[in-house]
Amino acid sequence: MDLGQLDLIMLDILARREGKPLHKFLGASKDWAAAYKGGGSLLSGDEDLVSDMVRYVEEGYKTVKFKVGSNWGQDMERDARRMELVRKAVGPDIEIAVDANQVWETEDAVKFAHMIRPFNPAWYEEPVHSHDMNAIKDLKNRLPGMKIGYGESMRNAYAFETYAEKGVDHLMPLVGRMSRMSDLFKIRQLAKDKGLRFSSGGTVWLNAAFGALYDEDELLEIHEPMTDPIGDCLSIKPEEKGGRLWLPSIPGIPIRLNAELLEKKGTLESVKYFYTDTAKKQFAVRAAY
Repeated sequence: MDLGQLDLIMLDILARREGKPLHKFLGASKDWAAAYKGGGSLLSGDEDLVSDMVRYVEEGYKTVKFKVGSNWGQDMERDARRMELVRKAVGPDIEIAVDANQVWETEDAVKFAHMIRPFNPAWYEEPVHSHDMNAIKDLKNRLPGMKIGYGESMRNAYAFETYAEKGVDHLMPLVGRMSRMSDLFKIRQLAKDKGLRFSSGGTVWLNAAFGALYDEDELLEIHEPMTDPIGDCLSIKPEEKGGRLWLPSIPGIPIRLNAELLEKKGTLESVKYFYTDTAKKQFAVRAAY
């Protein structure tokens, strides 16, 4: 993961030297990335969950996602009821995905899949352990037609080849956990070659730079409970509008940290500037402590 962050830093530096936004430096022909929106904490009540999912749809998202696995996977009835409530609230044309965060063993994962099948889940994310490849294959064999998604725990493209072999329908790398950014595009191409679905997650304000290179049906995940607090710390970020993220036209990565605000709030103790050229004072680098 640290190697991946270094890779991203180097891409940022190269794009800034060219005076281009990162997505343009990488060859994007558009300034937006398509997205879906997720949230729905297991700690949220049914009413709050439904309210959030409806709001996401009203914001322009055609695909929404929420968490399942209540009481460490012991309350499937609650999760199935919540799936039914969300389906009734958003209607038949909105995709609803559920994320189990690897909470079940195979038998329970199969049982829950049958409980939610009537509500047409778009995909069933990580129901069993992400490295238990034989369990994933068994799950796929026992759930014909049910789309299974995996990928956020893996660090490189090679693991996704195994996922594809085991029957995973939806490849879902997470940008902040990749060991190199080029693997995102290898995984994307693998999905195209195998006829699988592809999306990517992570800190979406950064991820949007890569998402601008994807097709409209290759979505970024906006996980609201994580995304909003990070967004509050930024002075510049992509604009969320109509189910898309619109990228700013600034050199390098599409975000700028609002260090002044964080310093004012006491999150930072102080801010120092370092310059590569003390005479011209160009290429300022700010270090926060």
